[in-house]
Amino acid sequence: MRGARFAVMRQWIDRCRPRLVIGTGLAHLADFLAVTGTDEMPAPHRFEVNGRPKRMHVATSGVVPLAVVPHLSGGPHGLNSNEAVRMAAEFVRPAITGEAVAA
Repeated sequence: MRGARFAVMRQWIDRCRPRLVIGTGLAHLADFLAVTGTDEMPAPHRFEVNGRPKRMHVATSGVVPLAVVPHLSGGPHGLNSNEAVRMAAEFVRPAITGEAVAA
């Protein structure tokens, strides 16, 4: 599955050049880095929602920008609330556009 689907995704990325690729599931971070042509491991961005730690990665050095976020289906470390999704989005936009982070 990994060899077939990620190869197809790489072809889509090369052909369509999306403005952002969002990968869900931190366990597949290396796969998402490879499919976007990102050679460097991006530093983790850590944040908390209701006392629960979350982690995500944003890379801009590949063919296209990439945000790898926790899986959306739940679990204590996932993006399992509107607040968690909002906080992740607040980090992604400035990271890929170079905009200043809102105060």
